[in-house]
Amino acid sequence: MTYGAIATCMCFDWEQYTHGCCHWQPRYSEDDPTHAIAIVGWNDTIRPECFENPGAWLCKNSWGDGYCYEGYFWISYFDKHCTKNPEMGAVCFKNVEPMRYDHVYYHDYHGWRDTREEVTEAFNVFTAVDGAILSAVSFITAVDSVDYTVMIYDSFDGTDLSGVLHTQSGWSEFRGLHTVDLDEVVNLQQDDQFYVYLQLFEGGHAYDRTSAVPVLLGGDYRVTVTSSSTPGQSYYKTGSDWADLYEENHSANFCMKGLSNLGFDLEADCHFGSLPFEVNFNASSDENVTSWLWDFHDGDSATGQAVTHVFENPGIYDLTVHAVIDGHSRYITERQMIYALTDTLSAEDFELDYGDPVIVELRGTNLVPAREFRVPIEYGGDLEMTLDSFSVDGCCTEYFSDVAYTTYSPDMKRAILSINTSPEQEPLPPTCGPIVRLFFSYSGHPESGTQTTIEFDGYTCGSIEMLPVVRCDMGEYTMVAVNSEVVYSDCCIDRRGNVDNDPSDMVDIADLIYMIDYMFGSGVEPECWREANINGNPVGDISHQVDMSDLVYLVEYMFGQGPLPPRCL
Repeated sequence: MTYGAIATCMCFDWEQYTHGCCHWQPRYSEDDPTHAIAIVGWNDTIRPECFENPGAWLCKNSWGDGYCYEGYFWISYFDKHCTKNPEMGAVCFKNVEPMRYDHVYYHDYHGWRDTREEVTEAFNVFTAVDGAILSAVSFITAVDSVDYTVMIYDSFDGTDLSGVLHTQSGWSEFRGLHTVDLDEVVNLQQDDQFYVYLQLFEGGHAYDRTSAVPVLLGGDYRVTVTSSSTPGQSYYKTGSDWADLYEENHSANFCMKGLSNLGFDLEADCHFGSLPFEVNFNASSDENVTSWLWDFHDGDSATGQAVTHVFENPGIYDLTVHAVIDGHSRYITERQMIYALTDTLSAEDFELDYGDPVIVELRGTNLVPAREFRVPIEYGGDLEMTLDSFSVDGCCTEYFSDVAYTTYSPDMKRAILSINTSPEQEPLPPTCGPIVRLFFSYSGHPESGTQTTIEFDGYTCGSIEMLPVVRCDMGEYTMVAVNSEVVYSDCCIDRRGNVDNDPSDMVDIADLIYMIDYMFGSGVEPECWREANINGNPVGDISHQVDMSDLVYLVEYMFGQGPLPPRCL
């Protein structure tokens, strides 16, 4: 097909409507659709025995190549629902274009869930994440043929909007989602609020809210789709006053969005470094940039797309970059982007899920050629861990010949690791990169949120301070260390079975459908394997623990013939 497949629906029934590889549901039938399929072709003359009239759509099912003609089958032009159902009769994408915006400001998580038909004026409040330009807005009209007015405001004092930044009116021929390019872009100020106002002269305002939706078309089971809102996000006009939609529904927000373009990306070759700290910055853009201005927040600045700057004083620095694109000034301030310190030793914080290996990569920054790193390691907290081993494979210290503990006390959870060259070896040139990887293990099934701090900034043994040290040909000196926080965050909560990752942790028919789709090859992998391992099978890799026995367990439980799924612990 020239323009791609078309999604549609059918009422699947082996006894009444589906005969072998052809399907026809008479129009007088009252059965609702129960299955979604895709139209991929057609034949105007084909007429299987089950058809009343000739002509059929060639459809692709989701049941694998073993179904009918390697997954394809015929459905009559005269079927009750195929191409005719008002919700799922024929759904396709036309005139699709790549995303043109760098950021979408929105509060409606799930789009159009309901309509306030009596509301004509409403606005949403947003906070600018950068100094980009607001170039478009999007909104939903609930009926055909609607006149609209869009306004962008700079201020709202709780009673009145003020500071008009842009006004634009138009007309929407059809109901649905509309994206309107602004005639004149609006320059946003990072961290400032702006207000997208919309007046619709017909049909009311679409809004999102928590709602129950059917799992299948025509099905009896429904699932709760949870939305979220906070005070001060969406307002509507009632009489002469503005009312906060949150006060009526704590999950509701109007379906209005702001679409902005920053137009460029930033990168730095390193973020931590010893003084004097030289950093190479680069900006990239696909647009017409006529000038660049860099502010390093240390009293210095530079121009150009790629710049190099040396930080002479210790500190944590923001970075602001201004770009003029098509005559409009845009900017962004990256908070705490540069750490200009003495020589540094650091490891990132990370969350640990069930079954994850605990591998801590320790990165070092040395200003002068280094012959040895002495790293104190102390780990404590509620997450009981054991330091098992270390490795310099793949690190910039990989060629160091002498890597060993000088002190190791598992009971006290302390160690000192020496990463040392031999006299014959060359020292490590000034660098910023990994110097060692530490491998830890933990026992049992900790509670989610249990954590351990792995400290590299030293500890006291008697009257002696064990500090992180780098040794060079001129001597040795203390490094600045950044510790690592390891938090155990188990995705499996209470009992197993929440396969679809429902925020309310409910085990219901939606989980069964998710498992069936995944097990038979048409669905995505579960986000939490432990939840999908419903019977608690402990054998093998965690992703291999999910098999047909889990599906059988869930089916028996859902239909009252089996026990509750076991707990996660």
